[in-house]
Amino acid sequence: MRNTGGVLRSLRFRLPLLLLAGIVLAGLVAAAIAVQLFRQFAHDQTLKQLRANASGIAELYANAIKADFAAADDSQSRRAPTFAGANLEKATGDLIYFDGVNPFPGEKSGLRPLNLKTIDWTSGKTLTFEFTPPGLRRTYLAVAQPVVVNHTSIGAIVIATPKTSINRSVYQLLGRLAIAGALGLVVAALLAWYVSGRIVRPLLSL
Repeated sequence: MRNTGGVLRSLRFRLPLLLLAGIVLAGLVAAAIAVQLFRQFAHDQTLKQLRANASGIAELYANAIKADFAAADDSQSRRAPTFAGANLEKATGDLIYFDGVNPFPGEKSGLRPLNLKTIDWTSGKTLTFEFTPPGLRRTYLAVAQPVVVNHTSIGAIVIATPKTSINRSVYQLLGRLAIAGALGLVVAALLAWYVSGRIVRPLLSL
């Protein structure tokens, strides 16, 4: 009987540990899945925002180029919207480049020049890629939106944001998951101790 009582008392400690081990394992698997899903979601949302910004800026410059062509027909001078680049970068928080033929001969376009051989802006399609901008070391996620004038692609607006911005969101999620997991373990430990006591106590009484 004494041996049986010792086993039951030992069981009271082993049951909570076994339950906690199962909870920890399930939590780790769930956290890994949640982080991967969130990373993909953050990546998709970032691309969606970049595409929207690139499309709007490409349309802005396409309209400016069309206006410049119309002014040339009227023998008037139209200047490139040099103010737009810096202001738009401040507004979006992204880097904005122009890759292609200078649409304003003899003038600056107001955008950072870029010459990437890895993108084909003549295709007229929106392209997504990763690259390291000139003078920088970090990898950026970028979208190239063609600037189309009279059904011809003359270049592309490239908007880029650091990939670390996506990782930062993931790290914030991990921190919150860690806090939630720690609180969950405390609650689970108390519950496991209570349940094991309810199971073992009647057996000890017998």
